[in-house]
Amino acid sequence: MCETVVAYTFCPIGKGNMMTTVVKAAAVQISPVLYRCRGTVDRVVKKIRELAEQSVQFATFPETVIPYYPYFSFLQPAFQMGKEHLRLIEESVTVPSVETHAIGEAARSANMVVSIGVNDRDGGSVYNTQLLFDADGTLIQRRRKLTPTYYERIVWGQGDASGLRAVDSALGASGSSPAGAFHAAGTLRAHRRWRADVSRIDVRPAVRGKDGSQHSPARSLTRLRGKFGRTLVASLTSAKRRFRPFAILA
Repeated sequence: MCETVVAYTFCPIGKGNMMTTVVKAAAVQISPVLYRCRGTVDRVVKKIRELAEQSVQFATFPETVIPYYPYFSFLQPAFQMGKEHLRLIEESVTVPSVETHAIGEAARSANMVVSIGVNDRDGGSVYNTQLLFDADGTLIQRRRKLTPTYYERIVWGQGDASGLRAVDSALGASGSSPAGAFHAAGTLRAHRRWRADVSRIDVRPAVRGKDGSQHSPARSLTRLRGKFGRTLVASLTSAKRRFRPFAILA
């Protein structure tokens, strides 16, 4: 099992005043239990409990870690991926469900705000969705990626903009978004001009440069998104074993 946790302490500033609240956040790089939604949920729940012992207040997990990211979509031609696509649909999460209840209950027990990426099954489609649970276990945001990137469009449907907003959480006005949603930084920033904002987790996949280092164009883009949106941007993955997750706070 690939698992790395990096904790960050930061002081977001509210609107109209210089008062700060210190928040201990964790970027959790964790592997799914491949092809097993329930097994992956159990692993996530266990990790949330462990983070609670470290006094973590805000934890974010990788993009579509439940049940797993559909890497098959860029390894196989479209006419050959039917079997893998159906298996992903069968293991995807419905909202609400036993799986989302388990994560919400873990967040409540840990008194922690939790952001986690899932394959969200709704009707005949699957969406790249970031779920945000408040510290009382309530699901307060269901943010679907508006336009999947490149090969992802073979697998995921297009989301709407209903989740593209800041929501009230135990840490203040918060939000989350999956990778590739660069527009979300500006939109959420505009939305919170009228509200005291505490934090937003923007999850993007970890990508190495050609020389194998983490100093790649992807890292520069991550920094740009953090500065543009004035948010905490976490770069983590469920696939690369030697990649250390990092976060950038504008």
